[in-house]
Amino acid sequence: MREKLIEDRHNLSGKMKKMKPRNKHVVLAIILSFLIFSLPITRAIAVGDLLRQPRVYKFNFDTKIEIGREEYFLERNLVVTEWYHNNTRKIFATGRLHSYGIRVNITKFTKIVKEKTTVKPRTVFPGKYYWDGLLFLPEGNNGTHWVKYDHDDNYDTYHPQEWYTHWNLTGNSKNHVHLSYQEVQDWKADTSRTADVLAGILGGAAAGTELLIAVAMYLGCTVPLVLPILAAVAGLLVVIVWAKGYLMVTWIEDVVEAAHGDGWCWCWSLERYYWYSLWTYFHCPWLLRVHETQWWMSWGAERDEPELIEVQWSIGIWHLPMGGRECRRL
Repeated sequence: MREKLIEDRHNLSGKMKKMKPRNKHVVLAIILSFLIFSLPITRAIAVGDLLRQPRVYKFNFDTKIEIGREEYFLERNLVVTEWYHNNTRKIFATGRLHSYGIRVNITKFTKIVKEKTTVKPRTVFPGKYYWDGLLFLPEGNNGTHWVKYDHDDNYDTYHPQEWYTHWNLTGNSKNHVHLSYQEVQDWKADTSRTADVLAGILGGAAAGTELLIAVAMYLGCTVPLVLPILAAVAGLLVVIVWAKGYLMVTWIEDVVEAAHGDGWCWCWSLERYYWYSLWTYFHCPWLLRVHETQWWMSWGAERDEPELIEVQWSIGIWHLPMGGRECRRL
């Protein structure tokens, strides 16, 4: 047996001697790589680098939306980026309503895995606190009242127990909107009413033409553009909700609806811009004034996971026809 082992070792040495230098280097590199990767710390670093690479998912959700009594084509695109090393998901949705020259972007950051919290019953509300300068109720149960998620104190302080009334509060920097019981329940029964809910949030308690004027003043646009803009924003909100894993009605129930069937929303940082752009259409120059309005918005239980909404539209200033004729205003 010993003689055979010696013979096998001599045969292996002979084969190694016959091996080309380049092949020796390859074999040595493979062996060293295996040894290095077999170390626990090396495996941890390699897996960590792999997890730090974001995962990106892209979707298209082109659809038709109804504005007034007519249908228009809304081009919608969704990009979801996930960073697992810090438990963050970025949801970016963009939409174009070509018939009106409107573009809408919504950007939202959320947590991939929610942290679970245990709510213990309380005999009082010792956890009341101030947020944006207004008194808030903490999520929980005090033995008499149940608070589904943190929101303005409408039990004892602001419009106490007026669940059926739409009203607003102004904080240090945010507009706090209380959605009435009827608004939330009607929205649940017909999720296509999202544009109407948005109009009530941006325009306040007005109705009819006054509501459209109020929303136009908020957005800084003309009244005819109000309905198309709201329809486009509503169409993208559905995509954002889908990316979070909800059906629209389930999201309203789980996130927006409060303990008494009413709801909450917060808006802030309204900003408006405009700039000029030269655009060529069929070899004819057009001068456009591009308007953009953006604001932050959050809903109910997602108060601390806001979304940035950006709306762009353009207005033609003048058009120079081919042939050197005079410019004409649109």
